[in-house]
This record gives sequence, structure tokens and C-alpha cells, in this order.
Amino acid sequence: MSQSWDILDHISNDDSFARAVKNIAVFAFANGHTIFQRRSLTKALKAVPHLRSFQWFGLSPYLTWDIAEALSIHCRGLSDLRLPRAMCLPAYLPITLSGLQRLRSLSFVAIDNLDNGPSEAIDLHCPDNEGFLEVAEFITANISTLRTLVLPGNEIWNLPVRVFSSLTELDIVGSYELSGLDLIFHHAVHLQSLIIQAEEDVELFTVLQNNSSALPSLTSLKIISFVGHTEDHLRAVRAFIQGRSLLRRLDLNLNPINWATFASILPAISDLRGLKALGMTMTLAISTKEYTHLAQHFPKELEAIRLRVDLSDPVLDHGPLSVIMDKLRQMPSLAFFSLHRYGASKLYAFADDIASDCQHLSLLYLDRDIWNVDRSESEIRLLPWSIRRKVLKIKEDFENDDAEWLLRHGEFPPFFPPP
Repeated sequence: MSQSWDILDHISNDDSFARAVKNIAVFAFANGHTIFQRRSLTKALKAVPHLRSFQWFGLSPYLTWDIAEALSIHCRGLSDLRLPRAMCLPAYLPITLSGLQRLRSLSFVAIDNLDNGPSEAIDLHCPDNEGFLEVAEFITANISTLRTLVLPGNEIWNLPVRVFSSLTELDIVGSYELSGLDLIFHHAVHLQSLIIQAEEDVELFTVLQNNSSALPSLTSLKIISFVGHTEDHLRAVRAFIQGRSLLRRLDLNLNPINWATFASILPAISDLRGLKALGMTMTLAISTKEYTHLAQHFPKELEAIRLRVDLSDPVLDHGPLSVIMDKLRQMPSLAFFSLHRYGASKLYAFADDIASDCQHLSLLYLDRDIWNVDRSESEIRLLPWSIRRKVLKIKEDFENDDAEWLLRHGEFPPFFPPP
């Protein structure tokens, strides 16, 4: 916020400019209270009648009651609200925001690896199931318009089940137990995108097995789970995705116990004729022959790929990376490629070659580095993202919606974004 005063002052004093403002994102990673900037933001919010999206990243400063009140009173047409994780909400916040009752998208997102950064001196602790009542009431007040909900932890199970009946996008992030998931599968009949991050609960796979025909409108499915996955778990996933002609995005961040278990799901993936975006995480060390088998099952029509795999000493002219690249070169519509590997990061050295070989690539992500691929001139240029953009990955920074979805709730680089 320390560099925002000029923009906020312009909003406050230029009515024509203020009326054109549709989106405000606040990056709150400052050392100090930034009282002046907070007052300037409060004043600016009173002058933006057509604001549609408000996003707050970081905890220093926290979203204070005066800013929340300005949003609630002067920005009642707001449709998209993103706040820090729900368990960090001061008790006053949901009540102060109660004037917002036409939200289409509501996100409470925890950003990993920011805990060591600046954080305002405020008690953010909420005991389990206490302090969430106000949040639940705030969510329920928007039930008639709400279509997208992102909620971390287990708070989601404290919501009335009718909240899910009109949702088209649901992200359940960092949940430790999934005892209410079967109810969501029965009631969220309009759901098009489902992301589940339940790293330690195998209940998910029972729900998938017992509800293989649920969620008939689903077009995007992401599963993040790090328990040791058995053949039964993969069989449940396979049964759930088989025959889903509408499914165009699939991201499986799993931990199979062996290669045979993982390979069992590949035919079901290759049979998804509408698939355009594919994400895979595989912690196993496998041979070049097995990488060849893996790549053979990538649909040729893919437009976006995210891979996190075990590559040792990768080179482009032979071995696993060569096998992957051979397949990518056969994909005429590939616009986004993300490759992370376990171990020391050396993949950035291949960025120029990958961008050149994949002729339609517009965004490339290798380990900690993200580049836009500029093909406007005869020589390809790689335009690096800033550290803040790499960590926060806000939707507005992506020209490719599939890339944003594949990277959502993924692993963040271990560094802190500057203000």
C-alpha cells in the first residue's frame, strides 16, 4: 500500500476516472500501520460506484472496519470479494460487510509461505466453530446470487446445504475431514468446477466411488491429496471421470504408492475427448520407458499442461524430459506449460528451447520462474513475472484461464512478495 497514494488520490478527485474503476486489489505487505494509505483507500471507495471486484492480499495492514464499512455502504454493486483466510477474520468484519448482498464470487484464500512476512499486531485466532457464525450468515445472505465460493479449512461443513445448490464453482481448500462431502455431491447439481484439497482424508475416494454419476455439469475437477494412494483410490477416481464428455479440465495432485497404480488411470484420461487442460503431480521416480507410456496418454488437443514429476539431471536430447518434449511438439494448440521437478531447480536453462519448440506457447512456468512468451517480433522474448505476481497469481494477471485454474491452490515459491 505504500506506493498507492497517487492512484487513490486520483480516484478520489477525478469523478470520471472513479466511475470507470471496476477492480481494486490491495497488496498489504507493509511494515507499519499505513494509516494514511488506509484513510486514502476508505475515501476512494466512497467514489467508485461501479466497483465490481475487491481483493485484499496480506495481513499488514489487515482489512479494517472503516474500509469494510466503506465497501458495504458505497459499493453495494460489488460482485467479487476476495479476503484472507476465514479463520483469520476479526469478528467485526462479516458484520461490517453485511451491506454486500449481491456477491457472485466470494473467496477466503490462505496464501502459503507468507507467515514470515509482515503481519499486523491483531489477534486473528478463532476457536473451532466459534467466530464462523457471522461468516456463515454473510455467505447465506448472498445465496441468491452467489455462484463461486472458495473456503479453506473445515468451516465449509458449517454452512447450510442450500448454499451449494446454486454454485457453479466450489474450492474446498485445506480441509482435514470430508464428512459432509456426499451432501454437496447431491445438492450442488449445477456445479461446473470443483477443487478439493484434502491432504490427509481418504473419505474423498469413498464419496467419489459412491457418487460416480453425481455433478452432471462438471467441466473442471482438481484433487489435491497426499495420502498414500492405493489401487482402490485410483479406481474410484477413474470411475468418476470415465465418460464425462463435458470435462475439459482435470488436475490430479496425488501420491500413488507405485507406478502401476498411477498408470491404471491413464487410459481413462486419454479417453476424455473434451479435455483441454491437464495437471499431474507424481512423486514417484520412474524410468524413461514409463515416461513414454505417460506421455502417450496425453490427449493431443491439450491447450494447457501442468506437471510436477521426479526428474534427475534433465536434458533435452534424451531421457524423460526429451520424451515429454517430443509429445509437446505434437500439440498444435498448447498455450501453457508448467513443469516442476523434485530436487534442485535447473529447468530455467531450458526455457528458450521449450518456448521455441512449442510454437503456440504463450505462458511458461518452470520451477520458480514464470514467463510470458512474446512472439510479436522475429525473435522470441521471454518476459519474466515479478516475484509478487508469481506468489499471488491473481486472475487478472493471466490471459489464459486454464493456466490460472491449473495453478490455483498450488505450491508457492518460498519467498515473500515485496510491497
